[in-house]
Amino acid sequence: MSALIDGKKAPDPSKMDISETGGIPPDIDHFVYRHLPADSYEDIIDGKSKLQIGVHITYKPITSNTEFCNFTRFVYDYRTAVFRPAGGSDKCKGGEIF
Repeated sequence: MSALIDGKKAPDPSKMDISETGGIPPDIDHFVYRHLPADSYEDIIDGKSKLQIGVHITYKPITSNTEFCNFTRFVYDYRTAVFRPAGGSDKCKGGEIF
């Protein structure tokens, strides 16, 4: 998971880079949390700064060495207090498609 504030990488005190969670069914909501500096948070909520969140998920089936991936980018809309999808990719480093 990555966060950009006004196009710059946000500091990451939580180091939530890798997590082995088991299966992730697509029809169930999954919540992830990302800590942000307090002053940046206030500016984002007030619409003075822009926040983008990137979530990269890699699937490694037990029965295969093939890797499947999904990357989704979200932007925070301060007017509605909602994260909106804003692009992504289903290409892994090796070119596989999920």
